[in-house]
Amino acid sequence: MPRKRGSKNEPYESTVQGAFDDAKSEVEALTDELVEWRESLESNSMEHLPKYEEVSEASEYLENAHDTLESVMLPEAVEDLPVKTTQDTRRKATSRSYRAGNASALLHATMDALNEFADRDLSFAPKDQRDDLDEENDAARSAADEIQIALDDLDSTMFPGMF
Repeated sequence: MPRKRGSKNEPYESTVQGAFDDAKSEVEALTDELVEWRESLESNSMEHLPKYEEVSEASEYLENAHDTLESVMLPEAVEDLPVKTTQDTRRKATSRSYRAGNASALLHATMDALNEFADRDLSFAPKDQRDDLDEENDAARSAADEIQIALDDLDSTMFPGMF
């Protein structure tokens, strides 16, 4: 199938832990950029401008997403599971919006792997191990739920233009 003009979605393969760490790192970088921008507007007494409101709102969503991701505890049993997705590598992909989209794709892939793990059939597991396996499944579901909360904030972020 021919590739669409301008499309540069490259395959991304990693582990649950690797994809999660990459996404969390990108969200942290975006958060830092928007908080710095907001603080710069504040230090120049520009709180009354519409741009300040846009930057402030975007930074709040990102801070919420970042704080949620910081609290996610991935179960040890899932850390090395494979994750596959694509990442936009176009030159424009360095914009905040594209970077957030790439982080979102990583978090979705991580969440999918966690949910697939949590939905595994335990009926064939030895009865004496089922309680431990149930706990692993619950921990994976809990981590997936927290990632979804962060995704909701990340996907709600409207990045303001520069001018």
